[in-house]
Amino acid sequence: MKKAWLILESGEKFRGLSMGSEKDAEGELIFTTSSEYCSTLTDGRNAGNLIIFTFPLLGNYGVPEGDLPEGGVSAAGVIAREICTTPSNFRCAEPLEEYLKRNGIPGIRGIDTRHLTQLLREKGTVRAAITHNEEFTFSKETADLAAAASCKAPFTMGSGRKAAVLDLGCGKAAAGALSSLGCAVTVFPCDTPAEEILSGGFEGLVISAGPGDPEYSKGRTENVKKLMGKLPIMALGLGHQLLALAHGGRTEKLTFGHHGGSPVREEHTGRVLITDQNQLWCVAKNSVPGAVETYVNLTDNTTEGLCYPEEKAFSLEFYPDGHFGQEYSYEKFIAMMGGED
Repeated sequence: MKKAWLILESGEKFRGLSMGSEKDAEGELIFTTSSEYCSTLTDGRNAGNLIIFTFPLLGNYGVPEGDLPEGGVSAAGVIAREICTTPSNFRCAEPLEEYLKRNGIPGIRGIDTRHLTQLLREKGTVRAAITHNEEFTFSKETADLAAAASCKAPFTMGSGRKAAVLDLGCGKAAAGALSSLGCAVTVFPCDTPAEEILSGGFEGLVISAGPGDPEYSKGRTENVKKLMGKLPIMALGLGHQLLALAHGGRTEKLTFGHHGGSPVREEHTGRVLITDQNQLWCVAKNSVPGAVETYVNLTDNTTEGLCYPEEKAFSLEFYPDGHFGQEYSYEKFIAMMGGED
């Protein structure tokens, strides 16, 4: 097997074995506690990320046929302790390594992922590279990850009440959830002018989750300001952060991010939700004028949700997952479109 290197911009080097594509890749190095590698690799919020899987064995059920979205792999690279080359599952279409190779995604295995995760927890996230060149030089360019992950042209799906989605990377997932609840959804690219959305006669707008630093989207923040108060808004993930910035709030980078399952408390009921998390940034505590904190992360007390009493708008840092998640997200949003608070 061909040797490969995982090189951190902070100077650490780890030698392992190459898997998947043999091209080099660099990006933000994160870890996830999720064992669901298919959904993790195709999650639009992971665009540009090199992902360390803390679960020690990947690929034991291969890549199941029909389980993957059309958009393909979003992650930039995969770091694993061990990978299964002979998966056992009656729905397996191909081994994970073949899937990575076919999609041009490099990976490295044989890495002590436990040690690597502890390093990130102590020092915070860093840029890194999967490479076959031990003397790899990092690029100084900063990619617009939201633009790369967003759709390139508007598209529609579903029928019923008219809703718009501003796609920051995960717009198709939001559109699918809304259409399943009886909405006619139009998904717009991330840089669509506010005037175009407002002229469409929509009853509400979802600003989707997506990848990247919210501060890189200053222009999109100005666009969001033009939409505020004009129609009901639900914002998720990166959208939640941009909505906070548009209201005068601040965002800050988390030490090592939230990735995988995370407990969140709903403030007005006290109930605890186990939520799907995947972000490196958060809205700074008590930084948004006029906003009310609705959800709090129980691991680090960061803000996970906000509502804006002066407008028909609310936002969530985490991603609504499954039927239960629709209760406090999409169903609430559709009720707002119907005139309910």
